[in-house]
Amino acid sequence: MPGNVLIVDDVATNRIILRVKLSAAFYQVTQVRSGREALAHLRRHQPDLVFIASQLPDMAGLELCRRITARTPNRRIPILITARQVDSRLRVAALRAGAVDVMALPLDDVLLQARLRGLMRGHVTAEERYLSDDAARTLCFADATHPYAQAARVTMIAPSLQKADALRNRLPGRRRAHVSCHTGATFWRSVAAGPAPDVCAVVIEARAPAKGLRLLAGLRALPDTRHTAILAVLEGHEPQCGADALDLGAGDVIHEDADTDEMTLRLDGLILQKQLADRLRLSVKDGLRAALTDPLTGLYNRRYAMPQLAHMADMALNSGRGFAVMVADLDHFKAINDRHGHAAGDAVLREVAQRLRENLRAEDLVARIGGEEFLIVMPDTNRQHAEVTARRLCHAIGARPFTAPATVAAFPVTMSVGVAMGPCAGATTPIETLLTQADAALYGAKACGRNQVTLSQTAA
Repeated sequence: MPGNVLIVDDVATNRIILRVKLSAAFYQVTQVRSGREALAHLRRHQPDLVFIASQLPDMAGLELCRRITARTPNRRIPILITARQVDSRLRVAALRAGAVDVMALPLDDVLLQARLRGLMRGHVTAEERYLSDDAARTLCFADATHPYAQAARVTMIAPSLQKADALRNRLPGRRRAHVSCHTGATFWRSVAAGPAPDVCAVVIEARAPAKGLRLLAGLRALPDTRHTAILAVLEGHEPQCGADALDLGAGDVIHEDADTDEMTLRLDGLILQKQLADRLRLSVKDGLRAALTDPLTGLYNRRYAMPQLAHMADMALNSGRGFAVMVADLDHFKAINDRHGHAAGDAVLREVAQRLRENLRAEDLVARIGGEEFLIVMPDTNRQHAEVTARRLCHAIGARPFTAPATVAAFPVTMSVGVAMGPCAGATTPIETLLTQADAALYGAKACGRNQVTLSQTAA
């Protein structure tokens, strides 16, 4: 089912025609006749989209729009206003009330369906952001709300620089936006040279719309501009052109002769949507990073390290090249915590992680898999190289004393390492066996006095 739609209109003919159009596209439709009925319905249900007639028997459609928007400020429902007579004053008033657009009756079916598809795509993203934020609040992970202080980058793209500049000059002074002008050719060169814009306003010519539509499609297809918000600026009033722009990825459309207030409001809406979408992507990225890394040291954790070890073992088997598995453990780490405090112990772990990273190759894996225990995996490594590296790591830890907050003097820290070797070719060795062998070698290093490297006997 594409989505749930609420129609608010006291004219039965309008409701029936719109319901038929929506039902034919498999939308689930609910109809009410007044603002009071709409608000009662919204207390029990959460539609994906609301159509509101500009005039209702008990209140103006814009007033209902404002009430719906005020009820759900963080989970805004897309609202479309319908009216027999549509002018710039109504469009601006509707945008300020929280609607996404005003559509003239009778509704053009092509433009209607394209607008619905675009709104549903955007509504899914908004729902994902809301659920992501809600989950973060529930789990106490939410940070303070990020103020979107950084000025947005807006680019006007037109067939000529003069036309793009004329479009920019229609905007009032915008303190929170840097506005640039380009043709299609100069725009792609600017993207290659620097950061992509947050919003692109693309002029679609009436006599040759294909060029502008191709540019719009390119914005959506290329990685650098895939997340850029797009405002399609239509020279003519052909509904098919607006529908094509929406289906190719434009977030909103506006006619070239629209007034300054309408263009400003639509650009502001797209800038806000872009910033919220960026926040969602960043939160997902941060969540993945938090799931796979140790928050104290910044190293990978066990959850990430075990599958990577299995992958490296498979690669070694296919290539015929050996690999080393090391388990390293800090010596007498409990005594550091007891003598200097847990803050000092944390400082030691962070510094150990840094020293390990500095003494390993880029392709090597290092992870914290326990309190003071580390896993190191070195692909394409023979026994001699593994032993030399393990001794270098022990020296990197033990040769220079550590400092920590609130400690008067530096203090020594040492590390013991057990090494097991993966097979070069032939029979496989399960990674659990390799880890057991490395652990056994580590116990041997501890038994021999610590601050040592011991190779598993199977590695000899």
